[in-house]
Formats: sequence, structure tokens, C-alpha cells
Amino acid sequence: MTNEEIARFFNNTRAFIQGNPDLRDPQVEGWFRTRQHFRNSSEHAILQIPVGCGKTGLMALLPFEIAQGRVLVIAPNLEIRRGISTAFNVAGSECFWTSTRVLTDVSHGPFTAVLDGQDANTLPPDGSVKNPTIPDSEYPLRINWYGILVDDRGHEDDIVRRVRDVLEVIWKDRAEAIEKEACEILGVRELRDYFRKPGNGGFWMDHVKRYSKSRRKAPIYWYLRSAKGNYGLWLYYHRLDKDILFKALLNYVEPKLSLVNSHLSEIRVQVQQARDGGQVTKDTRKLEKEAEQLEIFLSELHDFKDKLRKAADLHLTPDLNDGVVLNIAPLWELVPWKEAKKYWEALQEGKYDWSHIAYQLWPERVEELCRKDRSIAIAHGREALCEVEPPRALRKKQVN
Repeated sequence: MTNEEIARFFNNTRAFIQGNPDLRDPQVEGWFRTRQHFRNSSEHAILQIPVGCGKTGLMALLPFEIAQGRVLVIAPNLEIRRGISTAFNVAGSECFWTSTRVLTDVSHGPFTAVLDGQDANTLPPDGSVKNPTIPDSEYPLRINWYGILVDDRGHEDDIVRRVRDVLEVIWKDRAEAIEKEACEILGVRELRDYFRKPGNGGFWMDHVKRYSKSRRKAPIYWYLRSAKGNYGLWLYYHRLDKDILFKALLNYVEPKLSLVNSHLSEIRVQVQQARDGGQVTKDTRKLEKEAEQLEIFLSELHDFKDKLRKAADLHLTPDLNDGVVLNIAPLWELVPWKEAKKYWEALQEGKYDWSHIAYQLWPERVEELCRKDRSIAIAHGREALCEVEPPRALRKKQVN
């Protein structure tokens, strides 16, 4: 991004600072006074606040309505730098902006880069870097670093829209013809039908088959589907973190519910006005039918939200070492895949108590098993709990 784009971002983005109960008073006051200073002066300014009042948070707030380009943060040592970097990482669970509700959508930034190495403060000679990283602003496709896409016609993160973006980049003027040809080959009326179909012949099962070998099943694109398939989310396995389901709720499902509710209310008002005026026409009956369909869709969305919230409220931290099938298991009510429910039931029965997910869900049960099974204790780093003597060879080694 250019300095002009960054300046527009910080000055146009609505940041919830004043009146935010999750912020400390010195943070809000420090930001407010700094903003007032630079509105009246171009002189440098120094802020001093007491220890423990949230200097990292204040640094995160200062660019909003103030910065005119890139912001440089200098830390006195590596430990503090790591803490700042963690707080400024929009993809992390400890992101300051999202955890304090300063920003509800960080898909467009702010993004940070850590300068590291002995040459961190110098630029390489022109042409010396053969394959430089392409900044997002210059990349021909928009990347959602959250790892979430949505099946929602008209949404900027709609999965079909993203596919069409790719087709346009590759085939340009022929993109529409290529899409039509692809639909004919796939045997569907339109691309959305292919992504929505949960069984054979749809993208989900095609993907599952492609990413399965022998007894190993490991799809990396997860389809979370509403009961009737009129709404859905796609999660990228390697972007899973403990907050991804909450991000999905906050940035996709809840705004969709609000939008449908608002549309339904508008239609009801129009229908009521027509009835009150004695002007019930063919168009009015169409509106009544549309309202009925929206009510059904709203119920479907609420059901989807409740099931997603149920899984999110487990507060699980995914561990890729557990494998795909165990990580996807808690989403069994939303994923159109029998394996998810099968492995969820197996987890409940204690068949995979070696896994990190089992320990998070049933810590007491797993710790009791750690007392009796040294291999399980080792898997969870709880050897101190184990009451079983180590093998003779291991005891000898420990004595030596």
C-alpha cells in the first residue's frame, strides 16, 4: 500500500475508541490529546503514561485519525518487540484491535511487518532481490488472510465471486465463456450449484475424495452448510485458530442475519401499507410470498448461527498434529460429512484421548488416563502425573 492509501485507511476507518469500556482511560485520553495536538500543530510530541496503563494499546490507537502514512514503532529490546508484534497481528488470537473491539473487521488491515536481521534498517540494492514478495495492493486477486469465504451472493467474500475473479485474471474477455463451459462439464446450471451440492458431483465431495488416500481423509477446505444449503461458509484448514469460528460469526453470519431481518421488516411495512390503503395488488401478493420465503431463510440462518456458536463456545485451540478428522469433529452438525460425526462420537467415547482436542474437552478424564498410561501422559506433557514406572532401560538412563 502507498502512504496515501495508508493515510486514507487510518483516517476513514471507524475505530471504536471514545466510549469503549474495553480500553483503559489513559489509552483513550492519550489518543484524544495526541489527535488534538496534531490538529493544531505539526510539532513533534512526546507522551508519557504510568507503568501498567497500556502503552502497547496506546500505540495501536494512535494512528487512527492521525497517521498520514506508514507508522514506525521502535522497541527497546526483542522481548518487548515480540509482545508488540503479537498485539498487532490481526490474524492472531491476541490482536489488540479485535480483542478490545476497537475494530470488528480487520480483513483490510492494519497490517504490520517486523524489521529483522543485521540489515533490517537498510534497503537492498535495486534488482538484488530476484523474487520479491508482491504486496497485496499489487496482487491481481484479493486474498482473505482469515481463511474464510462465504456462500452469499453479493458478498465481497462470496466463493463464486472469488472464482470468477480468478477466471477474469486468467482468461480476461473469455472468462464468462470459460465459466459456462466449466458448468457444462460439471453438469450444473451454475457454479453456485456445484459449491452448494454436498454429495457426489459437488465440490465438497470431489475435494474430500481428492484429499483422501487409503484410510487417511484430510480435506483442507471445510464446508459448513446451513440445513437447506441456502447459506454456507468455507474454512481453510491451515488458517484455523481458536478465534476463527468467532470471526465467522462476527464478520459473516451475524451481519447476514441483520441484513435479512432489515429486508424482511421493509417488506412487511410495504405489505401493511398496501393493506391499510386497500390497495392489495399482484405486486403486494408477490411481496407477501417474498416475506414468507425470507422468514424461512431467517429460521435457517438462526439454526446455522446456533450450531456455529455451540462449536465456537467450546473454545478449542486447533492442533494440526491431531489431524483433520479430529479437528473437524466438533463441527459435525454443520459439515455434510458422516466422518465428522463418527469421529466426534469416538472422541466422546475416549478413543482418541491422546489428542490435544480430547484434553481440551475432557481434561479430568484425560488426566486420569495419564496416571495409568505413560504414553498418553507423554503425549500431553503430563509425565509427572503418571503412576506407572518407566521401562527398566529408561530407569537406568535416568539413574545414570
